[in-house]
Amino acid sequence: MSGRVPFSILTGGLGSGKTTLLARLLRHPGMARTGVVVNEFGEIGLDAALLGHAEDHTVVLAGGCVCCAATADFVSAVRSLEARAGSLSRVMIETSGLADPVPILHALAVDPHLAAGYVPGSVIATVDALQGERELGRNKLAVRQVAVADRVIVTKSDIAAPRAVLRLRQRLQEINPAAEVLVVNHGDATPEQVFGGLPDHPRTPPAEGHAHHHHGPGPRAFCLTREDAVDWQTFGPALEQLVTALGDRLLRVKGLLHVAGSDQPLVLQGIRGFLHPPVPLAAWPSADRLSRIVFIAEDVEEAAIRAAGRALGGTLE
Repeated sequence: MSGRVPFSILTGGLGSGKTTLLARLLRHPGMARTGVVVNEFGEIGLDAALLGHAEDHTVVLAGGCVCCAATADFVSAVRSLEARAGSLSRVMIETSGLADPVPILHALAVDPHLAAGYVPGSVIATVDALQGERELGRNKLAVRQVAVADRVIVTKSDIAAPRAVLRLRQRLQEINPAAEVLVVNHGDATPEQVFGGLPDHPRTPPAEGHAHHHHGPGPRAFCLTREDAVDWQTFGPALEQLVTALGDRLLRVKGLLHVAGSDQPLVLQGIRGFLHPPVPLAAWPSADRLSRIVFIAEDVEEAAIRAAGRALGGTLE
């Protein structure tokens, strides 16, 4: 992790259970050194009060949606948290229900202070089992929140019809087949479940099965796999060129890469035409050592992604 602190994003629609989930997570002893940035749409910091987290580990960025706020305000909030809390093991931002997580990921990539001190962590999206299917059908922001997530937490399943939960899970997998979907009751989930047991890095995308592309408007996920180890000196520039060419149409790229001559996989993270320097992971999370890269993009023809996949020497799923 190069000494940098994982910075995770908790996103989801209004009333989807973000605060309940986060409050439960923060009760676990391992989360004691977690700093929290709460972004509320209103001027009154009610969500921060409901969390019950230590005041010196919580800062409120109120008055609007962080994705629309100046980056300086966001950085200022993080620095305030650092000054008050001291050493942190993780930072989480709970976005407002009207926030797009993509600009937050972008700020983590391009702001010098954030890039030096933090590494992009997991993106967790909460979806209400009662209203989620309806919201995903009419709300483009809800689709974007799910599309860039590493894990999707389905909330309120205890009061929703089982068939509705099943349909919602199928819809979530269609939007983002690389995301792990976790169904919870009353926001009851452990940090291991939410963060996947890894140090806040993207879950290894699935290698089996057929492609799950969403054929309607909105974001689409493509998984590129490659069996042979890659030469980073040639693969890296080619990937950089692809990410740059996609620009703002690339909502997120994430994955694990098997590099020739190394027993450690490289963790790849990218956003909006920007590719983070790869970070070595201590060990492979699975035995197959298959390179897997997920591209989440919008307004991009599948043929273009397939051509890029062939140029990178991989197979598109």
